[in-house]
Amino acid sequence: MGRAGDGSGPGFWGAPGRGGQVPGARSLLSTGDEEIVEDTGTNHYWGRGRTGTGRNMLGRILMRTWHQLRAEAGGGRGHVG
Repeated sequence: MGRAGDGSGPGFWGAPGRGGQVPGARSLLSTGDEEIVEDTGTNHYWGRGRTGTGRNMLGRILMRTWHQLRAEAGGGRGHVG
């Protein structure tokens, strides 16, 4: 789960439906429509890995979060399969 203040707990993105600002959201949304990729040469699960064929699970999670934040802000394209 993460510890308070380290950016990994539920408070980092903010509680849904509270109407307040969401810390980190501006940075995440500023990536535009570009794919988010964890550029690591050592981890094929969380990143793209040395060969570039990794699963990029961290990037996928961030992209889903990006779509959710965009939809909540009225930017559409909210569902990611």
